Amino acid sequence: MSSAVGPFVGRRTAARNRTTHQGHSCGFRSPRAHGRRRSGAPRRPQGLRKRLQHVREIAECLPLGGQPYAYASPSVGPDLKVWAVPHHDDAERSRLGLSLPANSQNRSRPGISGISQQGKKKVRQSCRLMEDFSRNTAMWTVTLTDDDYLALSLSGNWPKFQRRVIDLLVRRLKAAGDCAVVIGVCEIGAERFARTGRPDPHIHLVTSGWGRREVDGQWLLRPDAMDDLVAKACQYAGLPSADRRSASNISRVKHSVASYMSKYLTKQMPVALGEVAQVHESLIPRQWWNQSAACKAMLDGAMCKLPPAFAAFLIRKQQLLERLELGRGGMATVGRRRGAIYDSPIEMFRFCFRSPECVQQAMELFALWAVNGEQLNDAELVMSG
Repeated sequence: MSSAVGPFVGRRTAARNRTTHQGHSCGFRSPRAHGRRRSGAPRRPQGLRKRLQHVREIAECLPLGGQPYAYASPSVGPDLKVWAVPHHDDAERSRLGLSLPANSQNRSRPGISGISQQGKKKVRQSCRLMEDFSRNTAMWTVTLTDDDYLALSLSGNWPKFQRRVIDLLVRRLKAAGDCAVVIGVCEIGAERFARTGRPDPHIHLVTSGWGRREVDGQWLLRPDAMDDLVAKACQYAGLPSADRRSASNISRVKHSVASYMSKYLTKQMPVALGEVAQVHESLIPRQWWNQSAACKAMLDGAMCKLPPAFAAFLIRKQQLLERLELGRGGMATVGRRRGAIYDSPIEMFRFCFRSPECVQQAMELFALWAVNGEQLNDAELVMSG
């Protein structure tokens, strides 16, 4: 007899030898050849995180930062996009229609319009980095019962439950010696909202730890253990004890971490504030995404900050960089500026690099451009490149 989440016991037939589980991805594997690696054998490619670390090391060694420009210091990360953001004071921001710094006078209720663009960006970048160890990641979905959501709407304790369920997962991973890389987003289902009239949120998480065992030999991420985490989080949020075995679903990431999360980031929130009763407004998440400390450190370590002159270099040398096939640049709409008659788009320059190695080449050209008084012989570079 075999278990879907535990180790196999007893004798196994040839068909069962091909069954997959957390311990391995295939039932038969050809024996590895002994001895030294052959000269023609391909090497395993480096992960995105390691390649971005090389970009960061080169950025720290740039000899010059270039002339001062009215751009904010750009940065490049896992999405390989560099934005040329003008540096304005508050008066100029208002005239251009850009967002003013948040304060107690202009800040609305957090989360009322769904996940922010900055939140989507961080989730996507974190998922791209997790592709390096996607075989050891799992998808965990947490959905409560109707009675639980009704109780949470009255008590206003959804934020407590949301934070607690992630904290308990991180603690469990760390106790087993895992790196505890966790990223999650909230979603409000349109069908459930149409049925109940409440914005009942559920949580989608991607976590490391798949394939890891506990000291007693059981799988770390098994259904009964994950159900226990949900039960403890419910107790912390003041919910009564109940049978919630269907509230948790854990499974391995089979294809891509980024593609799994992207479908929840692209969905529009099916809830308008005017359609929600005031008693249920507390169910709308104030924080639509969460990440563990290890996930934040992983993303921060992959980000590379560049001098403001690099943004000017990308704009001036866009055609050269495109001819060298390092990427594509152009104006992108980042918002709308409201006018008396019509709304006009707010656009900013964006350059999308093809790979981290292309970012390195662009940084080398930037250093040459800065040393030579912001001059480059484009024809020679294209012919030699």
